[in-house]
Amino acid sequence: MKILVLDDDKAICHVLSDFLTTQGHQVEVCHAGEAAIQLTEESPADVALVDIKLPGISGIQTLKKLKSISPNTEVVMITGEGDISSAIEALEYGAFAYIRKPFDLYDLLSTVRKARERQIMRRKNIEYARKLERLVQSQSEELKRERSIKEMVFSHTLSAILVVDSKLRIVSINEAFKKMFGLNEEEAHGMYLCEAIGWQTNESKTENNNSWQLPEQLHQVILHKIPIKHLEIQCTLPNKQTKYFHLQAFLLPEIAMAEPLLCILLDDITDATLVRIEKDRTHRELQCLYKISESISESREIQELVEITAQAIYDAMDKTHLQGVAVELDGWYAQYPDTSNLENQKKALEVKITIDQIDRGEIRLWTRDSNYKPFRETSLCSEIAKRLAQTVETQERNIELYHSGQLASLGEMAAGVAHELNQPLSGIRTFAESVILGCKQGYLKVDEKILNKQYKIIKQCERMEKIINDLRILSRDTSKEEMMPVNVVEVVESALQLLGTQLKVHGITVSKNYLEEQCITLGHYNRLEQVVINLLTNAKDTLDEKEEKIKNNEIAVPEDWTKKIEITVGFTIKNDKRHVRISVQDNGLGLKKDTIRHIFKPFYTNKPLGKGTGLGLSISRRIVQEHKGLIEVYPKVGEGCEFTVFLPEFSPDNDQQPN
Repeated sequence: MKILVLDDDKAICHVLSDFLTTQGHQVEVCHAGEAAIQLTEESPADVALVDIKLPGISGIQTLKKLKSISPNTEVVMITGEGDISSAIEALEYGAFAYIRKPFDLYDLLSTVRKARERQIMRRKNIEYARKLERLVQSQSEELKRERSIKEMVFSHTLSAILVVDSKLRIVSINEAFKKMFGLNEEEAHGMYLCEAIGWQTNESKTENNNSWQLPEQLHQVILHKIPIKHLEIQCTLPNKQTKYFHLQAFLLPEIAMAEPLLCILLDDITDATLVRIEKDRTHRELQCLYKISESISESREIQELVEITAQAIYDAMDKTHLQGVAVELDGWYAQYPDTSNLENQKKALEVKITIDQIDRGEIRLWTRDSNYKPFRETSLCSEIAKRLAQTVETQERNIELYHSGQLASLGEMAAGVAHELNQPLSGIRTFAESVILGCKQGYLKVDEKILNKQYKIIKQCERMEKIINDLRILSRDTSKEEMMPVNVVEVVESALQLLGTQLKVHGITVSKNYLEEQCITLGHYNRLEQVVINLLTNAKDTLDEKEEKIKNNEIAVPEDWTKKIEITVGFTIKNDKRHVRISVQDNGLGLKKDTIRHIFKPFYTNKPLGKGTGLGLSISRRIVQEHKGLIEVYPKVGEGCEFTVFLPEFSPDNDQQPN
């Protein structure tokens, strides 16, 4: 075998020349593409080893020139670690294979021998095809023609060859076909072509894949006698393995035949096709990630974001198996295509969108094939879910920082108020206590009315001091503080102390139902108090709004209707565990079903313009989740609403830690 070695590294050329010569091969060495081209024009080699990086004419250009001069010369590309893309490009221009540096000499020798076998196979195919045509032309009897085909062509070629009739039923097959598709002569005879090779009629119709038209194209060969020179088809072998083949078909000469016969040659091109498919798929996935990353970088509503994500994932996937994509995040939902009824299809993949170890949504894929396992899609969807989670988390952190800034301002104000009021409050309280002391010791005339008023003054001073202290506690940053055992009953009482007067002014009756005196959980006192305050404030607002609608005759209610809030604190079983339950129930307007899915989203509000910020419930949910709890809503349109918070019970035996 004559071998041409082309590399600008003389040391490599020397090693390859010595090694291949010892293996009994004739070796020619060149250090530049021009010299190799000239040598090929004079005396072509059987196999050429070409380095991709060459001075002057590149390895790819040299490959093209060598194949144009000597198509039968098989070219093996030698590439460095970073030249994989160039090596793949070389395969597209006709290279047999590529080998990475550094390489094993015996691996290289094996590749060279395979290249030689392919060259011999091609020559044999051409030779046998020519013999086939001559035999068909020279033979008059069909039995003799079939026997000659089997003996002289079928048994020797490495390509799978079969002959079919005008109805595409198999007449004859060669040994290569038997080995490739696992069929013997008796099983294959009379079988339809598509069934024998595992060609599926429901393959996806894409721009680059027209193999779904295979039967029609073969019939066109029979009708118009125009051969198929190049067609790629996809087949499923009996072992369930997917293979790609290069198909050629031509009509056999009509010599003593009852009907036209079609000769079909199949060459396995699975490896090269998979490289191309992988390249295309990687390109689509990168485009998908780029599109989603670009969308995330802009300020978008979550609904718009999930819609963009669903379509981008669908566009990046192989439509052969994929039925549709759905993305859900914080109650917002989008699917693509939006016309498909995906819920009735086979769900192939679910990837959770997790923020702070809490599932906030998921990406779902539906497939046509129940056996399809989307391993590659899992990786892509996991990366997208991670990016979405990071974006939403950043947005929520910004919201919390904004709210923390407001609390910090409130803390500064509370500190100033405390400083300014503590002294006069102390004086008022001291004066009242002195009057009481004087009455008790006889210095002053005892007057029960005056004495009772002094007690009321002291009580109101204590109440004012408590309100100021609660404001300071509420505004304190506890994000870095350690969670401590907290009595939820005291938390609720503190919140009512802060809002009690405001609720009375608005004509709201508050009924308290404490089923237990000690309802202990592990948490931050003031953050849990903030949750209760938010729920009470929302209840107050909806009661006021309902009262306004009643005054405007927009709704009708019983005459004895009054504004009520009922608070219940006790224990319950949730998810098979004992929890503290806080229920805040009002008899206001309630919530509509289409509103419930949005109420915990940041900046969502159904209050009149300028009335609410849309932050209260989203912050409350985050606080409850930090305490490993749940918050649920039970609405009744027009009759009121109940918000229920579940917090894990704390006991010394239960080492509860924050989520």
